[in-house]
Amino acid sequence: MLGIDDAKSIFESLSANSTLKTLSLADNILGNGFESSKSIYDPLSFNNSITTLDIQGNSLHDDSAISIFKALKSNCSITSLDISRNDLTSDSVNSISEFISSSCSLTLLNIRSNRIEISKSLINSLKSNSTLKNLILSSNVIGGYLFNEMRAISEVFGEYLKSNSTLTSLDISENYTGFGDISKSMFQALKYNHTLSTLLIRRLKALINNH
Repeated sequence: MLGIDDAKSIFESLSANSTLKTLSLADNILGNGFESSKSIYDPLSFNNSITTLDIQGNSLHDDSAISIFKALKSNCSITSLDISRNDLTSDSVNSISEFISSSCSLTLLNIRSNRIEISKSLINSLKSNSTLKNLILSSNVIGGYLFNEMRAISEVFGEYLKSNSTLTSLDISENYTGFGDISKSMFQALKYNHTLSTLLIRRLKALINNH
């Protein structure tokens, strides 16, 4: 199992490599120390060959994720990013949003099984992205736990689904979406979407509003 020192050597080697297309470091322990990790991922900012980066299952926390997304902001070659099954929280949302907005080639993003609150800023960044085709948001939280927040986020999410013309696959399984009528209003937007071909909503946690 690779640790932070191993990862440092690997990322440093990217500076001299122009042929590597896929880098998978899944299910290792890349560490979370901000001082030790913030410069490790810098080579990602100027590597133009890697198109697929898989760092799922590495116990990454927000500090590491922020460093990764900061480096990737100036990378225009990444088409697939899997950062699922880590320990990211809503503290990473701004960095994720900035990366999504700035990306010019991303087609697949997987942030499944973290502790991220799917916020308005994240959805707005998705609205500004014109390349994303596969989006996996499962096992997070859509809109927080307050009724007004859930309604607002559901409306923004609905607007995104209604106007989007690039997304073909969306997975929001095992999310908490609040009250049933809010979830319903979000899914009604699908009537206006003509590109989405796959929608996964397994074990969606929606409460019935009896008021």
